[in-house]
Amino acid sequence: MVPVGAAARCVAFSADGVWLAAGLVDGTVEVLRVGGGGAAVAASRVTRLREGDREVSALGFSPDGGTLAVGTAEGVVGLFDTATWRRLARCTGHATTVAHVDWSRDSSTVQTNCRGYEILYWEGRSGRQLLGAQRGESEGDRQRRAKACHERSELRRVRG
Repeated sequence: MVPVGAAARCVAFSADGVWLAAGLVDGTVEVLRVGGGGAAVAASRVTRLREGDREVSALGFSPDGGTLAVGTAEGVVGLFDTATWRRLARCTGHATTVAHVDWSRDSSTVQTNCRGYEILYWEGRSGRQLLGAQRGESEGDRQRRAKACHERSELRRVRG
């Protein structure tokens, strides 16, 4: 067991099962090494990241494992390189708490939504915001996806 010092709000595993990230209510993310090479590994702390002063509300590793997206109650999304754990970008644009982070299959794009039902898209490494038209999506499609994503997030919270 590795003590983390504050209550966890959200967690995410990397696709290969090597990393576990825990988003804490104090605005930090504890990254633990929990696997590797198919052998059982005792959990060990790798690093502690900070994206803001308010709680971390959503986490997601890219499918290729190269980037960790960190959403906060401040409406900010931080992108961190998993090789160095340095911040690649700080994405701003949400008016409320980031509720969900989702990656494209090729790890090129991050989709985030906030509690205000707003979906934003970001380039997966640079953090440059992509407009809906750049994604080939109408405003109506965007609003429907935001509402559905928020409802899934609420359902997961209810199920525990």
